[in-house]
Amino acid sequence: MMTGGGRSQRVRGLAPAFLALAGAALPGPVRAQLPEDACFRMSLNADTLARAPQRGVQALTVEFLRLVDWDRAAKGPYRHVRLTARMAGQGQALRDGAMGALLTAVAECRTDRLSCWANDNTAHFDLQVHDADTLELRTRHFPVADYGGSMTESNLAEQADRETVYLLTRTDPIDCAVD
Repeated sequence: MMTGGGRSQRVRGLAPAFLALAGAALPGPVRAQLPEDACFRMSLNADTLARAPQRGVQALTVEFLRLVDWDRAAKGPYRHVRLTARMAGQGQALRDGAMGALLTAVAECRTDRLSCWANDNTAHFDLQVHDADTLELRTRHFPVADYGGSMTESNLAEQADRETVYLLTRTDPIDCAVD
């Protein structure tokens, strides 16, 4: 007569073999997809800015816009993203005369490559979704601007053709505005 303990030991013995077979059938690492209707934010305090004088962006939000039915049908693997930057009084903001300005841009991102562009493909950044709460943005050239009253423009890249990295944390979409 078999006891529950013997059966349990055989099932536990099969678990490593099953997991090894299941792992062999799975493809390589799965890349995280760009979220839909989500907001990520970075904000630097005065002490952090003082330690990084090259940093001209004080606060940055990356807002993934909700897809509508037309987007789903026509765009395929794309997301639209709105970026808003509050410029600091240093770094590229000082260089470009954008100290304290609130500057924006809209980009289109391809979800299978996590790559985004704007301005007829002349401006570009890459995204990496680390987990549900952390987003990394890397760029060598991505202008943000206020084309309204001030006509102010600056760049998310601190120096031309040198990669600048921003690490952003997920926030509630209702709190997505930059102060």
